[in-house]
Amino acid sequence: SIELDRETYDLVLNSEKNGMIKYFQPWCAHSICVGPIWDALAEAVNPDGDSSSVFIYDVSCADYEDICKEAGILAYSTIRYYIKGTEHDCSGGLSFETLKEFVKDNLM
Repeated sequence: SIELDRETYDLVLNSEKNGMIKYFQPWCAHSICVGPIWDALAEAVNPDGDSSSVFIYDVSCADYEDICKEAGILAYSTIRYYIKGTEHDCSGGLSFETLKEFVKDNLM
């Protein structure tokens, strides 16, 4: 998946597109476990790397602590989903199939 920086993060949030962002710490065991699932989800949703329909992105809280602080991230990995620019907490399971179904049912 694509990792956002300050500029691209702001562009994504202001785009009013549907998608998901995973906020993570590279040292966190849970973030490390979720990483391959998240990357597979990004590939399944956008096989050509084109996020024109639904975005699946990352924000490293190690690299962009300011973004994570603004977003109120208190645990890693935190996944938020966005529908037309409105943020929502994602509280479902983190298996590939569960996430893929969530995207299909709610974001496409």
